[in-house]
This record gives sequence, C-alpha cells and structure tokens, in this order.
Amino acid sequence: MPTEEPKKPEEEKPALPEGHRDGVSKGEGKKEEKPTPVDNLVESKQTLTIDGQELKYTVITGTMVLKEETADREKEAEGEKPKAQVFFIRHYRQ
Repeated sequence: MPTEEPKKPEEEKPALPEGHRDGVSKGEGKKEEKPTPVDNLVESKQTLTIDGQELKYTVITGTMVLKEETADREKEAEGEKPKAQVFFIRHYRQ
C-alpha cells in the first residue's frame, strides 16, 4: 500500500508595489531623463571668540560640477557634458 507524501504549503509571494506585475514595472524600458547637475553653494558668516579675541570668518560649502573638456572644436557645439560632482568646504577669515 503506497504512502501519501504530505502536501507542501504553497509559498507566499510578497505583494508587489502598485504599478508592477510579475516583477516588471509599468513603463519599464523607457529611459528616464536625469536632471542636469548644477553647482549648489551655501555661504555662512560666523564669529568665534578665542581668549577674548573675536575672529570673523566665512564658510562656503556645497557641490561643484566638473565638466568634460573637449579639445575638438566640433564637439564644443554639443555643449558641456557633466562628468563628476565634488563636495567641498572652504573657510576663510574676513
């Protein structure tokens, strides 16, 4: 007399976010336009007192976009192409 194997419970699939079906999102294959990076600077003027002496200084912080340089004059007409974005902090006395 053959014995029956116990039934395995069905694996639950995680719920997909709205707009997805079978792991594929709506509009997939469409290329999203990335925003063009721009310089973003913030300036702050501060005062510090050390041993009774007042020191005034300015801090500039932000991101700066580095763009591709082209040696070929024909490519310059294509516009500047952003290559990297650098974060920096600058302190200087007033």
